[in-house]
Amino acid sequence: MPDRLQVGGWSIATNTFAWLSRLYERWILAPTISAAATDMTIPPASIRIACSLPLTGRDAAAGQAIRLAGETWRDRVNRGGGLAGSMVELICEDTRSEAALIPALYRRLADDAGIALFLAFDAAAVEAALPLVAARRKFLLGLRERGSASGIPYDGHIAFVHAAFDRSAALTEGLFELAARQEAPPRTVGLLSADAEFARAPMRAARENAARFGFDVVHEASYPLVGAEFASHARAAARSMCDLLVLCSYLDDGIGLIGALASHGVMPKILGGVLVGFQSVPVRRILGATLAGFVNCVFTQPASHPVPPAVAQVFARWRNADAGTSAGTSQDERIALACLLLDLLERAVRATGGGDPARLSAYLRSTTFDTFIGPVRFDSRGEHVQAQAVQVQYQLPLGPEGATSGVIVSPPGMATGPFIYPHAHAASASPDHPGSESCKQQN
Repeated sequence: MPDRLQVGGWSIATNTFAWLSRLYERWILAPTISAAATDMTIPPASIRIACSLPLTGRDAAAGQAIRLAGETWRDRVNRGGGLAGSMVELICEDTRSEAALIPALYRRLADDAGIALFLAFDAAAVEAALPLVAARRKFLLGLRERGSASGIPYDGHIAFVHAAFDRSAALTEGLFELAARQEAPPRTVGLLSADAEFARAPMRAARENAARFGFDVVHEASYPLVGAEFASHARAAARSMCDLLVLCSYLDDGIGLIGALASHGVMPKILGGVLVGFQSVPVRRILGATLAGFVNCVFTQPASHPVPPAVAQVFARWRNADAGTSAGTSQDERIALACLLLDLLERAVRATGGGDPARLSAYLRSTTFDTFIGPVRFDSRGEHVQAQAVQVQYQLPLGPEGATSGVIVSPPGMATGPFIYPHAHAASASPDHPGSESCKQQN
């Protein structure tokens, strides 16, 4: 190599040129490259979403149904290229149906630096996850029961309030309001429920609602979830001569109870309450015309929007896994709500370009989502707006599938048809039955 180099009109010593080159690379070129690399958005290898679910134990069916919804959603998203350039990883920790285990599960998940997005599908999970997520500035989308505490205020928490499995007065409040609006309203109330934890709080609230609306409770009884003999309970309810009989049941016991009430001619002015799982058409098909006239508190409004194909696919997969038995339909509402939460999360991640908790929360608070249960909107606190229980009366005639139709009868502003009153008319007639008081009192 020559001792000197000609650079333009300059003659520079070779060693000086090498020194200048190193100086340029170190102080000018390298910082420029580094800054450019810093400005580039490099998506993570995967977007990790975590939750706790009862995958074993007494509540395993519910947890497994929700997990199936999540896995079906994850697979569909990943087949389409993922979210924001990343594949989706879904982490479901088993609570073993023990609420006491939930806090430790979320603590371990929250301590994982690679997990920024969390889901919680009941009030106990929200209560456990929220303080941990807030302390680490992560994101939580929770399904919370109406009346349960939303926890500490935190901008990264979005709460979808769900009334169908509520423990508050909202479950039966609408039924008592409906009864009080009649021209010849009921005066006495009977309460009949499963002897199970899920029913105790709604029944306590029903007693309070009865007193608030001026009704007298003249009969109260409960039955075991397993091995119940419903005939004796039906006879006791009939002997009470109550005008309004409020029920609280799960699926299998509810089917047996309603059959017994019908076979013993129990015919108060209003029959209804909280019949978990009865909004499903296959369940209503089992009871056929026997269900006509019953009023049920639901949140996922019937016939609001067609069920999306993605949700219908999960329904089909769950029922197939459950060998086609009627028990498979009892998880329809949980599946639908899980699909709804995952859809909201997917939309938010796509719109904001990633899993940043602040951006996700701001987007969800400022957007109205068109969903299969109708418009969904969150307020400035991240609370679901217009979350309320809906009273549905199952009415004749039977549809093509052999099931009664679910008609929203309360609140009045959301009604899709008249309330047929008393129950005897609804059990044997269409809404225009000449003896029905519905035409005189509705609206």
